[in-house]
Amino acid sequence: MHSRLDSEAAMKSLLLTIALIFLTGPALAQEVLNSDQVRARFKDPDLLREQDTRDEIRDQTSDYVLDRDFDGLERMSQRLRSEKSLTPSGDWKLMLFYDAFAAIKFKIEEGRRLSASQMEEFAKDWIKKYPKSPSASAVLTRTLLRRAWIARGNGYIDTVTAKGWNQFRSFVALASQQLESSKSYAAVDPDWYASKLEVMVHESRPIDEIYSMIREALHQEPTYLPTIHSVIRPFLPKWGGSVDQVYAIISEIAQANEGDNRKIMFARAHMDLADNLGGGERINIFGQNRLDWPTFKDAFDVLMSHYPTVWNKSVMAEFACDARDKETVLSLLTQPVTHDRPWSNMRRYGDCVKWAWDLPPRIQSAK
Repeated sequence: MHSRLDSEAAMKSLLLTIALIFLTGPALAQEVLNSDQVRARFKDPDLLREQDTRDEIRDQTSDYVLDRDFDGLERMSQRLRSEKSLTPSGDWKLMLFYDAFAAIKFKIEEGRRLSASQMEEFAKDWIKKYPKSPSASAVLTRTLLRRAWIARGNGYIDTVTAKGWNQFRSFVALASQQLESSKSYAAVDPDWYASKLEVMVHESRPIDEIYSMIREALHQEPTYLPTIHSVIRPFLPKWGGSVDQVYAIISEIAQANEGDNRKIMFARAHMDLADNLGGGERINIFGQNRLDWPTFKDAFDVLMSHYPTVWNKSVMAEFACDARDKETVLSLLTQPVTHDRPWSNMRRYGDCVKWAWDLPPRIQSAK
């Protein structure tokens, strides 16, 4: 429970945010609010616990990589995998461990990241020392897929060059080979299935094969978020699927779980859908006439009962804004809900605050 001082600091943060949005608009407000002085003064302790957990995993992983400490990486990944440990907001720490490998920076040249080709060589060296390491295999597979997307680019199909397609397919084939050769020991790690499903989509495998792998993945571990993302992905319209198929597979994800996890994973699957159904832009999933706000809110309330963090309150506030549930938005915004992550962007936060508090258009600067 937050102390009186924590609540006062949170309220001051909210009022400061409202004032900045009103006077300057979301863009400049974000610049001010992200300054070190403001963040240090107003960040809520609960948010810091979540962010500190994420930073600790990223920094420890980075240190092990830069020191070439394969023993440390093995100990860390084995512990995270066996304990299935979660952040205060309920995200898998193992997922954050793997995510860290795509953003590791040199200690001396802080502005330059390890390249994907350098990370590929690092993963291969890790495998040489630990030939049966599920984690080393997962990092190599993820890196090969990352190299595939670097070669292809993130544009629409008609923007990809012939060379880009050839390199994309080559790296996907290498990732597929790594997955098949490592399954006997690496499939104990849920990330194996997340990458396998991604590869199957890129290989245009028959839908019945993908369905079979989905059921195997959900049987192995139905709560691992990268797997949930990979399960939904083949059925998105941009990959040839349909919204009806997406909702059918989300139902399967929920049913693969037991107890409260059914509603928790129902909520998390829709969170992933909101971020990916729009082709990379966060969308309002309540306009699809297939998900009603009360059903989602009921599921998210269960998630909140297990992980009642400011991080999750911020997520809930953004969805409540989409659903135009002003009562819920105001109940969250008067609590210590951060202007910082995990809102998808500052513009959405600013629009929500102005709508919920009935603020007039911002004061225009003099020309």
